[in-house]
Amino acid sequence: MINLYKREESGKKIRAKGFVPAELYGPGTKNIDAYMSARDAKNLSKLRNRTHLNEVSLNGTTFKVLVKDVARDPVTDEILHIDLYEAKENRFTNVKVPVVLTGTPKGVKIGGVLNQARSYINVTAPATNVPGSIEVDVSDMEIGDVLRATDLKLPANVRIKGKTFFTIASVVGRAKAVESSEEAAEVEESES
Repeated sequence: MINLYKREESGKKIRAKGFVPAELYGPGTKNIDAYMSARDAKNLSKLRNRTHLNEVSLNGTTFKVLVKDVARDPVTDEILHIDLYEAKENRFTNVKVPVVLTGTPKGVKIGGVLNQARSYINVTAPATNVPGSIEVDVSDMEIGDVLRATDLKLPANVRIKGKTFFTIASVVGRAKAVESSEEAAEVEESES
């Protein structure tokens, strides 16, 4: 468990003492200015945009949180600030969830190429029950088949945020493979 401490000083003064400022917030929760050890901040920073809950303690109260944002110095990469979102029952949050493709498509076995256009999708899910990933078996995909977001089987109460008619993956012949992988890279870059 990560220990948070109530912050009375500015973030700059806290950083000068070797700590990392944080903000704890959520639905129905007043924003709490806090700080934590640099070591704990480093461990939490690895979990940015991850989907599992973390426990933090502040003045003897335990909170389940998602790491929403990590601000870093652009030159030194030092952690400047961490935003923690308190996850509560029956409250929804927006989160980026990885899409994991499993199996080898039939089309790949005969010379095609599997292109994954999106490795993450934005979903709205219960804050206390965010899926760790969305797995899709692509074994039956032939050359020319396309897996779209609308084809995904999502867990209960999980919805794709925004438009849903976009490509997740496709199986193409070798001539189209180079062209499609370049397009996929452009899509991923534009979404980041």
